[in-house]
Amino acid sequence: MSMSILSCYENLTDQDLQVIVIPKWIFPLIKNKRGFTMTSASSSSARSLFAESKQRLAERVQVNMNNIASLSRQIQRGSKSNELLMKAARDMACTENLIESSEENLKKMQLIAVHIGYQYENIQKSAQMLNEISEQVASMQR
Repeated sequence: MSMSILSCYENLTDQDLQVIVIPKWIFPLIKNKRGFTMTSASSSSARSLFAESKQRLAERVQVNMNNIASLSRQIQRGSKSNELLMKAARDMACTENLIESSEENLKKMQLIAVHIGYQYENIQKSAQMLNEISEQVASMQR
């Protein structure tokens, strides 16, 4: 059992072992695996410490795996949010052009409304003149 935990430390250098937080009692076993002297770990307290450390190590590995998964999800969301921002910027640029063309169309419509107003006034004047002319013609025929 101790060999499976120790096998993950086989390829580590002394520098790596100094950086990694491991129980002090396991360090001589790792050194023995790498060719150093071995200390006795056959007592029941050492075994219980080993089992406890093994459990803590498994928990830490699980926590680290969860953290890595969370980090990868955040990175993935980040890349998607960048894509969404780019799409939003493109849509905004398209919308800006539409707003400008709509503004031009509104100005043209206002100009047309003014011209229709002038034409309406002219039609009213012509209708009024037509009534006056009709009255004059009727008075001339009498």
